[in-house]
Amino acid sequence: MDAVVEQLLLPVDRLRTFVYRVLAPWLGPWMRDRQRRVAALGVVTIFVSLVLTLEVPLWLLAVGPIVLGVPHVVADLRYLWVQPGFHQRRLVWLLVVPGLVAGAVTAELRWGLIAATMGLFALKTSWLRRAAGLLVLGPATAASFLWPYWSNLAFAYLHNLVAVALWWWLWPKGGRAHHRWVIGAYVAVSLALASGGLDPLVARAFDGGPDAGHPFRFYAYTMAPGLPEAMALRAVALFTFGQSVHYAIWLRLVPEHARRRRAPRPFRQSYRALRHDLGRPLLILAVVAALATAVWAVADLSAARDGYLRFALAHGYLELAAAALLFARGRGAALGS
Repeated sequence: MDAVVEQLLLPVDRLRTFVYRVLAPWLGPWMRDRQRRVAALGVVTIFVSLVLTLEVPLWLLAVGPIVLGVPHVVADLRYLWVQPGFHQRRLVWLLVVPGLVAGAVTAELRWGLIAATMGLFALKTSWLRRAAGLLVLGPATAASFLWPYWSNLAFAYLHNLVAVALWWWLWPKGGRAHHRWVIGAYVAVSLALASGGLDPLVARAFDGGPDAGHPFRFYAYTMAPGLPEAMALRAVALFTFGQSVHYAIWLRLVPEHARRRRAPRPFRQSYRALRHDLGRPLLILAVVAALATAVWAVADLSAARDGYLRFALAHGYLELAAAALLFARGRGAALGS
């Protein structure tokens, strides 16, 4: 199987080499400087996500999870579980994983927050860090018990911010100068959408258009219940934009940091590194899941999207737990493969 995959990737690598040679005078500095490259990728990602949100938001909401959902869940497992070495920690399995399993079964945020809270005790850390983590997670966990519906709804939006925060945390502290442009662009676009500055464009984007699974009223009902139409438009547009950036962070920006090689590596090397991190069985399972989701989407796009989201709901809780574990660990050994 590995030989077949690498043989299929060989022509792509040859094309990549040819393009790089032709464009070397212009791309050379960007290929050598990872910080500048990631900053440029991030800003372009935000611009493209905004354009798609203002042009084809219903398609972005429907097709995004189908095409990018499974790969981004795989990236979560790879960069938040395997590369930090949490999968080798017995206490992590004993204290954190049960909450993640319960969250996957019940789809309740409270279990994800409990898993994150237990993560503060699964690693050796200072009491100051543990207290700081509890100061944040304690009230959030209490709110998830008192107001479960609204807590789950709030997390649907905050989940997109978790990816931005984790990307910022995972990047070495001394290499963040260029990435302020990415964070600044993200905040600026989010504020423009939330404040109503782009309302005319948002209203036009959601008005009619081709059938893309669910209509706008479905998203308004599930993601902005009880809000006036203008505010519902803003909320759904903000979620659409945030989800698009969320996928890009896990599939493009985090991998740029996670590999030791500063320059982009050939596709065959990327495949070998992925196989090394996840193992062949999990990789095969991911491919089967992605193909099954795609086939399901051809038959029924809206059902496939909803089914994927139910299946992948627990990955948000994994991100919460990993954030707590990374905070407890502090800035230890860098990721890399």
